[in-house]
Amino acid sequence: MKKPAQFWVKINNLATRRAEDAVWLAAWGAEMLRVHLHNIECDLDSRARRAKILAVTGGIPSEVVKLVNAMHRSDDPDAVAEAYTARISSISSITSGPLGRALVIIEETHIADDYLAMNELLRENIGQDLSGIGPDMLAMGLISGWNPTAYHVRRSALGALIVALIET
Repeated sequence: MKKPAQFWVKINNLATRRAEDAVWLAAWGAEMLRVHLHNIECDLDSRARRAKILAVTGGIPSEVVKLVNAMHRSDDPDAVAEAYTARISSISSITSGPLGRALVIIEETHIADDYLAMNELLRENIGQDLSGIGPDMLAMGLISGWNPTAYHVRRSALGALIVALIET
């Protein structure tokens, strides 16, 4: 179910006012990013730029706000985004634990055989499949689009960023 725009505006306002606490809010996706870009009335709203912003920030609200502000002030916003490195605090419990190991295994799929094979790999590597760990990952914003009956799952922007950190 889609959240009303008013909800997104409230979350955006909170993240903008309290950037130091915004990391604890749910990771933003393209919809929330568009609301933020609209609210600050800048000309950065394109599909390619939204994808880049989410990729380098993981959708972490405080990081999105910092990057968008820097891009908005720059003569070359794309170069700013390209050079940006997100600062993520307190993620060692994710990267070194079962959530991190699960994120590395999870790939986007909507094919039953692939989904079932991925679940088997999860059971072998972390002792549980998506039915066990998926709700926590979804609540933390690490995966999105999870629909077990349709055999669909994918990493969120935050999940992809964490996997990139794990694999470096």
